[in-house]
Amino acid sequence: MATQHNESSNELAVGVESDHPPNKRLFVLIGILAVVLVFVAIGVAGALKFVVRGKQLEQNAETGFGQNLLNDVRAMDAKHLNDYDVIDAANRVYQIPIDRALDKLLKNPGLLGAVPNRIPTPTSK
Repeated sequence: MATQHNESSNELAVGVESDHPPNKRLFVLIGILAVVLVFVAIGVAGALKFVVRGKQLEQNAETGFGQNLLNDVRAMDAKHLNDYDVIDAANRVYQIPIDRALDKLLKNPGLLGAVPNRIPTPTSK
């Protein structure tokens, strides 16, 4: 419908609709609703990911998945702490068990000064 203006004011005549309806409120409400829905979707996705990860960890604990790797790492650590090894024979650098090394250092703290600036790493055998 065409807009008919009263000549004395900017008011519309009775029964006449404006060509520009007040959509501003509608757009604001739709925008707010969209933002709220996005945050809800992100929250639900995060919660779902948390629950799924928990279920995976439970299944891994039940099946022992990853336990062999952990045991291998622990065994390798124990070997490095408790075994003798040749680190650098040319420079006379050797690995001794940690307990023995601590006992030697407690009995003779001066040994700590003989440690080289850069300690070479053990070569793989």
